[in-house]
Amino acid sequence: VSLHLFKRTTKEEAMTYTIEQYTVPMSYDDPIQPEPTWMSSPHFWDKEWKTEAGARRALEKHLRICNGDPAKYRLRQTV
Repeated sequence: VSLHLFKRTTKEEAMTYTIEQYTVPMSYDDPIQPEPTWMSSPHFWDKEWKTEAGARRALEKHLRICNGDPAKYRLRQTV
């Protein structure tokens, strides 16, 4: 007999936060350049935070180190 325990998670517990960056994709040989768009930030590939505060701290630390423009970053909430 095996017993499996499952923790019920609320919607808030299942949410995670990722960091996106506003970028302009480059296509050097294409005569029509792609539009700027939001995408996962290369500095934060495969990283998620369980709280908004944790994601904000990571982003603030990154911006302090690289003198980045905060307007080019945003938090994205995922479920």
